[in-house]
Amino acid sequence: MGSPARAPLLVISPYAKPGYISADRGEFASFDKFIEANFGLPSLGERDALSRTSNLMDFFDFSNPANPPNTKLIEPLLKYSNVLLPPHDATPVRHDGPATTLLPQDGGPNTPFVYTVAYTNKTPPAVHDVIVDGHPITMTAEKKAGGSQIYQATTTLAPGNHRYSFRFSDGTSSWTLPVNNVPYYGPMVAPFDLTNVIAGSKYRVCQTGEPCRISVTYTSPSGRTPTVANALIDGAKYPMTPGRGKVTTGKTYYYTSSSLPQGGHYLQLEFNDGSGLRDFQEVEFSITPVRLHESKVVPSSGHTSTVFTFSTVYTGPAAAKYVDVVVDGVAHPLSYVSGSPQAGATYSTTMSLPAGTHTSAFTAGDGTSAWSNPESPRVYTGPKVAAAGQPVPRWRIIAPPPEPGGEYSYDGS
Repeated sequence: MGSPARAPLLVISPYAKPGYISADRGEFASFDKFIEANFGLPSLGERDALSRTSNLMDFFDFSNPANPPNTKLIEPLLKYSNVLLPPHDATPVRHDGPATTLLPQDGGPNTPFVYTVAYTNKTPPAVHDVIVDGHPITMTAEKKAGGSQIYQATTTLAPGNHRYSFRFSDGTSSWTLPVNNVPYYGPMVAPFDLTNVIAGSKYRVCQTGEPCRISVTYTSPSGRTPTVANALIDGAKYPMTPGRGKVTTGKTYYYTSSSLPQGGHYLQLEFNDGSGLRDFQEVEFSITPVRLHESKVVPSSGHTSTVFTFSTVYTGPAAAKYVDVVVDGVAHPLSYVSGSPQAGATYSTTMSLPAGTHTSAFTAGDGTSAWSNPESPRVYTGPKVAAAGQPVPRWRIIAPPPEPGGEYSYDGS
């Protein structure tokens, strides 16, 4: 149920409708659609072509002449402090933990919600709380990143809509986040749990023309069977079919399609147990004719004399034109070992490496489509190599931080 966070949008313009809140479905492609609507341009892709995607024009009233823009900056008028920061503002925390103050943004009664904030003051805080619905929860110092101390608190919550804020004090000064004392919204907690969201495979990849199965496990502590169970794919609604299991311990709901077009897609889950419709946030999955999986490096550490084996499995409608491993930015071709493109063809190569910690990535193509693992331009870290006569370092192959809704084939062993 982990998913990209909902993003707020604040419209500032002489033409903006004062106090207006839009009910249209906006998303990041709405900015493209706004430009297209403004200049009469065609759609760039599938997302901005969807009729339900807002072009943001409803925020504006162009019927009256614009007032002269106010040249005063807004930010200096706000009481601001950089002692408490969302983790994505405390670079490079975004590469060393969650990039939001709350994960996940929605869930059920058994979902562990993690609150995260970055504290930049050198004096340790005497008070370090997240305030959820007016009740303080003590946060714990977890790690340091980017010159900030990361504090976290994990809790489950009762069904309903919640609010939260952060309050810290070093005994002399106090700080809150948000700085305007208006709590953050979230999470939305349903009276049921949705877990084990799968789109095609655990890597959330399906192949063109092949059945792509969307599935989720629904669990209701009260034993309620859902009256609505839909998969929303790019805004289109598809009823899900009940499968195995019991609603009290976990029942599978699924939808299967062989006609989804090639490219990236966005999945939402829409469920109702009779208490009200719940719209769970998006996860991403892809429809691709080719892909790489089960990529690995064996061993994960060694000496300069160690022979390392890089291997991956290629799947596609036709034989690969190339399958490479890119080590420290240099591409090395992999050789075919066994299998078929349709069922999975294994490719591998061996090499020795100089002392140091290396990076690797795998890439392949059939002349029309290409695939990389992990997604370019990110790389796996490892193997780690010691000079001759030195102890073999303990190391595991480390995957880069996953994008929301994404997974990688391995994270070391």
